[in-house]
Amino acid sequence: NLKIMVYSKWTPTFRLHEAYFSGCEIGPLFPAWLKLQVNLHRLDISNASINDRLPDWFSNTFSKVTYLDISNNQISGGLPKNMDIMSLEALYSSSNNLTGQIPPLPRSLNFMDISKNSLSGPLPTKFGAPNLDTIILYSNYLSGQVPTSICELSLWGLDLANNLFEGEFPQCL
Repeated sequence: NLKIMVYSKWTPTFRLHEAYFSGCEIGPLFPAWLKLQVNLHRLDISNASINDRLPDWFSNTFSKVTYLDISNNQISGGLPKNMDIMSLEALYSSSNNLTGQIPPLPRSLNFMDISKNSLSGPLPTKFGAPNLDTIILYSNYLSGQVPTSICELSLWGLDLANNLFEGEFPQCL
C-alpha cells in the first residue's frame, strides 16, 4: 500500500517510457505531473484512488501510449473526443464512472474493456479500429442496435451484456 504524495506544482526531471502505479494511491486528483510524461508507451494507474475527470491534455500527452490501464478508479466524465490520435493497442478503463458516448477509437486499438461504467447512447457506426478483436462493454447504458459494421472486425471476444440494446444482432454474430 504505497501512497505517492507530491507537491501540486512539482515538475519531474525525468521522462518515463513505462509507468506502473497499479494499487498505489496517487489520487484523488489525476496526477498533474504525468502531463510532462510525453514519452510514455505503457501506463498503468489502475486501482490508484483517482476520483477526478480525465484532464483535457490526456490524449495529446499520452498519444504514444500503446497500453493504458485506468480501471478501478472513480474517473468521471467522458472519454476524450480526440482519442483517435492516440497509439493505443490495449485500453482498460472498466469500473469507473465514465459517461457519454464512445468516441472515435485509435486505428491501432486491438483490445478494449470499458465495462462497468455509465456509457450511454449507440455504439459507433464505424469503430475506426480495423484490428479490434476484443470488445468488452458489459454493464453500461449503451442503447440502439448493434451496428452491422461490427461484422467487419475479426472478433475473438465480444461482451455486450447488461446494456439497453434492442433489435436483432447482425447476421455475422
